Amino acid sequence: MVKGIFQVIMMLFPSLVFCNTQDPENDLILKLQKNIISPTEYYISNICDSRKVKGAIGTLIQADANKDKNVTSRRIFLKDGTIKSIDRFISGSLSKKENLRPVTYDLKILNISENLQIAGTISGRIEIVVSFQLNKHGEKLDLVEYKGGSTYIRSVNNQKVLEQLIGNTIINSIRYFDKWINLHVSTDEKLANKFSLTFLEYPFETSIDTLFYSKKQKLSWTDFRSIPNFSSRFAAEIFPFFSFEQSAKIDKGIISIELVLKTYLVRSFSWVKYEARTPYTLNHEQRHFDIVKLIVENFKNKIKSKNMTVDNYQGILAVEYLESLRELNRMQVKYDLETIHGINSANQKKWNDKIDDQLEKH
Repeated sequence: MVKGIFQVIMMLFPSLVFCNTQDPENDLILKLQKNIISPTEYYISNICDSRKVKGAIGTLIQADANKDKNVTSRRIFLKDGTIKSIDRFISGSLSKKENLRPVTYDLKILNISENLQIAGTISGRIEIVVSFQLNKHGEKLDLVEYKGGSTYIRSVNNQKVLEQLIGNTIINSIRYFDKWINLHVSTDEKLANKFSLTFLEYPFETSIDTLFYSKKQKLSWTDFRSIPNFSSRFAAEIFPFFSFEQSAKIDKGIISIELVLKTYLVRSFSWVKYEARTPYTLNHEQRHFDIVKLIVENFKNKIKSKNMTVDNYQGILAVEYLESLRELNRMQVKYDLETIHGINSANQKKWNDKIDDQLEKH
């Protein structure tokens, strides 16, 4: 009969004892590797230990000094604790320039597992998972995760080799991140450190149902294509609106935002009663369209006045757009109330002059 591996091991090592108590004298001390990496885009600002189980980083097999051919298995720790030990190691192994991007080294997994071999040697594996996070204004933005490790074979009495192996494993994780950030620094929005904004107007077109605003091209009755609402007390009606399209490009760490502003109405939603097709009525509807244009210009000016950055521009755009829609509704309502939907010709002229004056400024 062939003996099982366990039986062979027990013949070589009659007593295999498992010990769960910590032995501070045998805690591993990571060997510093002075300035082995010189980051140009970041520095490691802090270390986090997000492992599910804190404390020990694995289990080692060691010889029992009191009994011949006996081995024990014990939990192993880093000297002074995982965070302090890794922080000291990274601080001593990397150059640090605090004018660069602050990055958190977040340890998800660090584990050593070992097996006793038939020949009396020990095979082991070091497993590591690290999340690298950018620190921005108190928030942590996930950048990339590293998963790696190494395997090794050692003698029962040689545990110090692990100090070098763990250090190499940590350095390899940072080398991975160093290559990643250098590759993505010009194209990843999270890493962009400069910001520019450009406004464009959507071009005027005549061949489609959507009519985009143009100072040179005023409304005509041909733009009113819907069937008149004969039950309405109004002579004509349009539904002008505005929106914007947003696109972004990142080049050399600069994020360039392009906003295409759309001031428009839909012809197939616009209607006029036949008897109301007069220049006066058309002017009243044109002014509704002009008001939207004024709101768009106000929106642009508000955005330009803000201290917009890579981190806050999305929120500013959303807030100012919603506020501009509210402003648009208030102004349209006020216009119709004061002109009584165009019936009050004196107030209509006041609004005409007011709108023309403001349009001239843009």
